[in-house]
Amino acid sequence: MIDLIIGYIFFLISRFINVTLHELGHAIPAIIFTGQPAEIFIGSYGDGKQIRFRLGKITFNINPRPSFFGGGGCRHESVYGFCQNLIVLISGPLFTFLIALATVVFASCVKLDGSIEILIAIVFISSLISLFNNLWPKNKVIEISGGQGYFNDGFQLQTIIKRRKSWDQISSAIKLANDKEYEKALEIFEQFEHPKGDVFIFLFNISCYCFLEQHQKGIEYIKKTLVHIPAKLLCANDYILMGSIYAECKQYNEAIHLYTQGITSCKENANLFIGRAHCYLLIDDYQRGLDDLDQVICLDKNSAVAHNNRGHALIYLNRQEEALKAINQSLQLDNTSAYTHGNLGLYHLKYGDSKLALELLEKARAMDSKLPEIDDHIEQARQKTFSIPSKEIISEEKDDLGEFLS
Repeated sequence: MIDLIIGYIFFLISRFINVTLHELGHAIPAIIFTGQPAEIFIGSYGDGKQIRFRLGKITFNINPRPSFFGGGGCRHESVYGFCQNLIVLISGPLFTFLIALATVVFASCVKLDGSIEILIAIVFISSLISLFNNLWPKNKVIEISGGQGYFNDGFQLQTIIKRRKSWDQISSAIKLANDKEYEKALEIFEQFEHPKGDVFIFLFNISCYCFLEQHQKGIEYIKKTLVHIPAKLLCANDYILMGSIYAECKQYNEAIHLYTQGITSCKENANLFIGRAHCYLLIDDYQRGLDDLDQVICLDKNSAVAHNNRGHALIYLNRQEEALKAINQSLQLDNTSAYTHGNLGLYHLKYGDSKLALELLEKARAMDSKLPEIDDHIEQARQKTFSIPSKEIISEEKDDLGEFLS
């Protein structure tokens, strides 16, 4: 039993060493090529509690859980050169293997304690397995924190090699996009043929359309290209991006379909449920919206957006006490949201205090003049507060007066 525990501890240590060296192998050349800091994650993909510290230009994030099976990741500034990208990618698994190999050679020349020799052997074997595991292309996205995703080193290397003939154009487009020159970036991609199933270029283009607020063009591009992109190459944020583009064009059912596809592959992403719930509320399907928002709160009980939208749904479902409780909970979490103040105003408009409703709605409009239907709600609150007849009644009275005068 003790031997098993010792063996397990050795395995965890070797795993920690391998992941750390692997991510350093990516980070060091990236820093050399860009001159900018890098961030590495050990024992996770950026999720969960982290022990965080910085050494030079590298920030370390270590997940303190008992095992390091969660792998790791490296975040750095964009590297544009073709050869530089190859070096950054291949250095991760290769650096780990070469360090382990050098350690084995050193151990064979020097007399070491038996337990240390065993640890070195385990690290070497683990690095050899990791080398093949990372360099073998896997065309499946790896989900990381915040709904983002990336692919293993082998898949990225394969993709870069396939793009070698058009690398200059691609890197130029990426530089332009990083400088917020989205139209020029899109023009470059329109000038040459690129693989129909290239998920990187697909997501790059729809991101540019989104930044330019050319949502209809984005929808046309998605319809034309998405059929060529395998679903396993898309992560939660990709579905959120596409769903938001459709929602901006008021194509809510299509947006709901995309959010649902994302939820099918990533049931733990709260933002997918928030996006779908928002669309349900916009088509007056309040019960389904409420169901999604309840799921969000199960995933993240401190989501101010979820509590606020939940309050909105409950207002229209005539669940008065629950609605007020949900909106107040949202305000406790974030009292700077115009939407929440607007919802509280809507609540008081519906349930009788029109004067307070008017005050809250005007405050919400001052915070964000683009709130949906805010002007209509303020007009209703004014009519109730000051007993002003509606525009329709005034129009009818004018017609009656005209008939009388004629």
